[in-house]
Amino acid sequence: MKARTLVLCLVTVSLILSACAGKPTPDVAATFTAQTMTPESLNQSASTPTMTATENPYLLYDEFDDPNSGWSTFGDTSSGEVGYANGSFRLAFYQAGYFNSSYSVGTYTDFIVETRVCTSATTPGIGAGLTLRASDYNWYLFWVYPVSREYSFSKGFSNPQTGFYQETSLLPRTASDVIQPFNSGGMLCLFIKAAAHGDAFDFWVAGEDNVYQYLASARDAEWADGHLGPSADAPKSDFSPAPVEALFDWIKVYPYSD
Repeated sequence: MKARTLVLCLVTVSLILSACAGKPTPDVAATFTAQTMTPESLNQSASTPTMTATENPYLLYDEFDDPNSGWSTFGDTSSGEVGYANGSFRLAFYQAGYFNSSYSVGTYTDFIVETRVCTSATTPGIGAGLTLRASDYNWYLFWVYPVSREYSFSKGFSNPQTGFYQETSLLPRTASDVIQPFNSGGMLCLFIKAAAHGDAFDFWVAGEDNVYQYLASARDAEWADGHLGPSADAPKSDFSPAPVEALFDWIKVYPYSD
């Protein structure tokens, strides 16, 4: 089915946080700047490194075919589950208000990451995407919501000792005609690409034609490097049937290049 080999095994540092719990209001709101793109820049895609017959362009590549490839499994049917499922990596939710993320072993500074993900078509919809520059206590989250054709980008900070949790929106949840998911086996699928370079973050999506279209950009300089990986956001209100899930087919990371 899939011919590529795994370049780097991963382990998972997972997070399950209840968005239903009260979140303290931060004393000082973090600042950010949304980047305005010119028509010329909208037509530019992220550069892909040149590959020779003996050169491996990837910093990380995983097709999730091997259940022993390093991703840990956890969870239960009361809240959510993370694990392998028929050649995919699955993040599932049985209750509203949670999100899950899985972290790479290595950390990355400037990079491009791509993935293909399919989500349940249940309304209200699940969000699926990527966590970037993440650690045990802080992270960036980019999610696309295929059902409503929306996206969001945020950063979060958690202190497990005090229970304090703070989330700051960098790109508020917004609808976009660029998001064109396609149906595959009753699920809504799309390709997602993100670039992190310096304090800039750029995002693209692709539909069935696998041609990336520019979606949005933002700037934030708080965290310069960290882990990355698949991430999903449960609906914020009750849903049926349960569970809703996001199935990641693969993830690949390569160096950022202008």
